[in-house]
Amino acid sequence: LLRAWHELNGADTGPVQLVSLGNPHFSATELAALANLCRGKRRHASVPLVVTCGRAEMAKAEAAGDLEVLAAFGVTLVNDTCWCMVTEPVIPTDAEVIMTNSGKYAHYGPGLSGRAVRFGSLAEYIAIAAASERDWEYTVAWVDCSAAGRRLGRGIFMRANHAPAPAAGAAPPGLVIAGRTRR
Repeated sequence: LLRAWHELNGADTGPVQLVSLGNPHFSATELAALANLCRGKRRHASVPLVVTCGRAEMAKAEAAGDLEVLAAFGVTLVNDTCWCMVTEPVIPTDAEVIMTNSGKYAHYGPGLSGRAVRFGSLAEYIAIAAASERDWEYTVAWVDCSAAGRRLGRGIFMRANHAPAPAAGAAPPGLVIAGRTRR
């Protein structure tokens, strides 16, 4: 299982620049689950989230009020196709790394799109992307692909903003480690 995950995950390829969901099509149940994860949050402006779904499933999600929540988060919905048929402009021309929760697209996506594909968790992406958008200008994440057992899937997520400029004549800020400042 671990070997298959490594084969599907282009983990060493850089930051995610597009999240693709719905291969095969997202169901109304999956759209509802996604809406629950997205409610009251907003995706990072630089990482599009695109979901493919059938018209009938989209109509069910609209009747349930889920499309309004998804639109507020910043989800783009594409009807009646799957990711194996999607190309530019749905995939941004500058996107080099696509994240998906679909084993099918993780397998076929690199050959069809010419991009690296990461196989990842929907819930983790939504939580991290939404939290980071509010307060942080820069984000980057790494997954430890060599970990096994209980450590499988562990990773590091870093967020940063520019440091404020020091006041005229003030000493430059020091490095704070565990509550102590080092200069």
